[in-house]
Amino acid sequence: NNTAAGGGNGSHETPFNTLAAAVAVAGTNDVIYVHRGDGTTTGQNAGILINDVGQKFVGSGVALTPALLDLNVSGLTGFTSNSTLIAAGTAPIITHTGGTGVRVTADRTVVSGITVQGATNYGIHIDNSSGTVWDTAKISNVTTNGNSYGIHVEMFGAGLVMNNGSRSCGANNKNVASAGLRIQTFNNSTINAATISNVTANDNDQRGLYIFSHQTSSINNVSISNFSATNTGGGGGQEGFFVWAEDDSSVAFSVENSTI
Repeated sequence: NNTAAGGGNGSHETPFNTLAAAVAVAGTNDVIYVHRGDGTTTGQNAGILINDVGQKFVGSGVALTPALLDLNVSGLTGFTSNSTLIAAGTAPIITHTGGTGVRVTADRTVVSGITVQGATNYGIHIDNSSGTVWDTAKISNVTTNGNSYGIHVEMFGAGLVMNNGSRSCGANNKNVASAGLRIQTFNNSTINAATISNVTANDNDQRGLYIFSHQTSSINNVSISNFSATNTGGGGGQEGFFVWAEDDSSVAFSVENSTI
């Protein structure tokens, strides 16, 4: 909480007042929860790297529930996976004036309930630069505004499999310089499933949604619904929705209830 006093320990009672302090102690399967604070990017303007397996980065823009955190709560009386731990409010604003707002390089991660605004590179960047096999990465209830890219999912490395791919259930992925949402595989990599629903990617200079597979890779079972990409092309008259497979690669997708 960027309105908290300095010297906090990251607890509910005495939270950290910068993202950097939280990241420094967060580890595998930990949850970094960000309050709205003062509504500015103070203490939240140098981006964040999520690089521990199972780590969750959740802001106050979404209700905090066990289901969101992938927690199994079976057998607990009066407490279910949909029980609200913290009610939804207004999302905190994250930025990076010299790079990417939120970068995810670890498996089984969650990013939800935040606004990423004005990052000079990607708003949210999910990439498997380690080349290890992933299972899931989830993005939900996020807004990305004025970033060079909105949300960029990038898989590479021989033998890579990403099951249940990227879930982007947010709104207003509006960006300045390039694609609102981009999913890409290369170098013999695979995304086995991706769900894109309830996403608005309007007013992008280039593409609203860009799905690209190359170098003998594949993107399978992409389900797109309630997607909007309008007023695209301020920076070159490019497409609202662009799918490209080359070099013995493939893309399989379905689209419904969408506006392009």
